[in-house]
Amino acid sequence: VNIQINYSAIDQVRVTITDLQGKEVYNGKYAGVSNLIGINTASFPTGAYMLTLQNLNNQVLGTYKIIKH
Repeated sequence: VNIQINYSAIDQVRVTITDLQGKEVYNGKYAGVSNLIGINTASFPTGAYMLTLQNLNNQVLGTYKIIKH
C-alpha cells in the first residue's frame, strides 16, 4: 500500500491499519516531510482493512478502506 501525504504542515503522521473486527494489524509513525509512505501488506491475510491517518494530537486526517485480494 502506498500513501501520498498532502499535508505539508504536519511534523509526524501515525498510520494504523485494523481488520474489520477492530484488531490492529499495523501501526507506524512517519515524518510528515515524507510525501509517500509505503507499507508492505504481503503478510496480511486476504480481506478488508481500515487505514487511519492521525497527527500526533490524535486528530484523524483520513480513514480509508483497503481490500487485499
